[in-house]
Amino acid sequence: MNKILFDTSSLIAFVRYYLPFDKKGELQRFLSEGFNQKEFLLIKEVENECKSVSQGLVFENFLKPHNLIATPFNEIITDKLHREVDNNFIISYAK
Repeated sequence: MNKILFDTSSLIAFVRYYLPFDKKGELQRFLSEGFNQKEFLLIKEVENECKSVSQGLVFENFLKPHNLIATPFNEIITDKLHREVDNNFIISYAK
């Protein structure tokens, strides 16, 4: 199954623009269940960034109340992904 990795900007947009209209908490429930079931991934670096940007808006309004636990990056990345990054996204230095 594919997993979805969330970044800080997406979570800020969710809290700022969607959360105020989620009166029944359906979207919050959907996202928190996805994170708890590891279908959606939150890496520790993103969690730390969410604590410091926009006055901690995401952390205080979404991550902390739902007790979402971040996944260390080294538990997500695989050897295959490392090779893909090396082969497709790294600009090698030619001598």
